[in-house]
Amino acid sequence: DPVPIRPRAARWVQLAIVLAAVGLVLAAGLSSISSLQQTQWLQAVPASKLSPHLRHAIVVAATRGSATGGSGAAVIVHATAQGAAAKPGQLDRAPFACASPVPAERTLAALVPRYKHQQTGLFFVTFTNKDRLDFGLTWAYQLCRLGLPHYAIGAMDRETLQAGAERGVPMFQMGEHDLGATDFGWNTPRFKLMGQDKVQLLIDILRLNATAVLCDADAVFVNSPLPFFARYPEADLLVPTDFTALGAMDGGLEELSVSYHVMNIGVVFARPVVLPFAVAWNEFLKAHPERWDQVVFNEMIKQGYSAQSAILNDPALAARRLWRSQSPKFPPIVVGVLPIALFCSGHTWSVSKLPERAKLAPIVYHTAFVFAGGSGKRHRMREHKVWYDTPDYYAPANGEIGFLTLDDPEPPPEL
Repeated sequence: DPVPIRPRAARWVQLAIVLAAVGLVLAAGLSSISSLQQTQWLQAVPASKLSPHLRHAIVVAATRGSATGGSGAAVIVHATAQGAAAKPGQLDRAPFACASPVPAERTLAALVPRYKHQQTGLFFVTFTNKDRLDFGLTWAYQLCRLGLPHYAIGAMDRETLQAGAERGVPMFQMGEHDLGATDFGWNTPRFKLMGQDKVQLLIDILRLNATAVLCDADAVFVNSPLPFFARYPEADLLVPTDFTALGAMDGGLEELSVSYHVMNIGVVFARPVVLPFAVAWNEFLKAHPERWDQVVFNEMIKQGYSAQSAILNDPALAARRLWRSQSPKFPPIVVGVLPIALFCSGHTWSVSKLPERAKLAPIVYHTAFVFAGGSGKRHRMREHKVWYDTPDYYAPANGEIGFLTLDDPEPPPEL
């Protein structure tokens, strides 16, 4: 028979279990704090690694101290403007010089043959109005930084057309609807008319025999997509997805089952063979102006789709995670879903951190799934160091402190 535990011994056992549990909780908490401190330190930007357009600042003071006056803290570097910074009223053209000189004729028909990638036919394009011009400039800046001058921006109002052109950005007037220079607001009538103009832009590029990489202005390239696109020469149409769980973590396209989820048209890779689909898409939108272009896209491209049928009908294509459209409304095209660990949404990069978990270098950061509208998107991009700001944002002309940066190679021992 088991030996009964005396009441006093039982209390000591219970106390030991409680103390052990508390110890484990404290150890986990200390580990998390240490990890957080290390992560925060690793995210600091040494002055020598600042983006080129931020190097118009000079260090004027460096002190060691904490905000509370303690001795244990990082080096705080104060910076102020240098003579190279843009003067008030002077436009900062250098970040967009990769696409200069810009032809005088500001039409898509003039810009596509001039700027499309000669080997692949790729042409990057986005569109914006005055309210989101800074998004368009950030998008253009990142392409220039990557050595990809194969782009142009559609201006949805005359003020944007002029402002972009003055900065050396290839601009063209686009859109048959007068949508104004203010924010469209999601799912409003103006937003849906903008969708029609976007699809018409895709049609116009495909008719010029270019392969379109059509982006929303808040979908910026942080690494070149050319090697990825080159891996799939048989693909006609590639788009990302709103899928937010663990997707393909091997750097390839998403599995066929992910195609059941919403495809996000914030980035559209389309070869000229996609033209009949784009025309059918646009005709439907014009006949039903109350519909959202993305919903209609998903309905049309996935009509008759089944992952099982795709595997049975073309196993070789399915093995490449591609499938052939089945709709009778346009000729078949080969479709694939871009991986969410490379073509990231605001959630998969900023929250679930899929590129980091997969040890992959992200290609696109599309600030979908970000709170606070345009302000939230700007903040997220600044967090990831992909937002374009003019030098005076960091080094104001009046000599005030422009920004703070940590410039120690290693954190102090006390951290």
